[in-house]
Amino acid sequence: DVSAANGTNVCVPVTVQNFTDIVSMQYSINYNSSILSYTGSGNYGLPGMVASNVGNPSPGNVTVSWLANDVVAGQSVADGTTIFQICFDVIGSGGAVSPLDFSGSPTSIEVTDTGGLVSPVFEDGSVTATGGGGSGTTDLTFTLPDV
Repeated sequence: DVSAANGTNVCVPVTVQNFTDIVSMQYSINYNSSILSYTGSGNYGLPGMVASNVGNPSPGNVTVSWLANDVVAGQSVADGTTIFQICFDVIGSGGAVSPLDFSGSPTSIEVTDTGGLVSPVFEDGSVTATGGGGSGTTDLTFTLPDV
């Protein structure tokens, strides 16, 4: 979990574990839009991932959709790799906490590898608004089962 001062911008990395031969992924990350205002994504560590793979169709919802450059072999990255980060302006008052939850709404959760559908395990996070300087960093992580 991360803390950041009201009026500042905070970026949260999304990291992965067991990301092996992945062909595609899609999911949503939900947040409280009265505490955070989405400002964009960046720091793309997954080949083929660009800004257009991450969207903000409505306040409170970030959507992610990605397809590997090589859909036959899929894509693998090392454990702990930051595949992208999402950034927010902190607009909530001190002490307000916004969850950052992986979900299937509005974009359903679907991750496939070269063998078909896989069931990811997500580790959610949060951002706490403070009255002063922010501190710390946290990762949102999803882990794929060993094949």
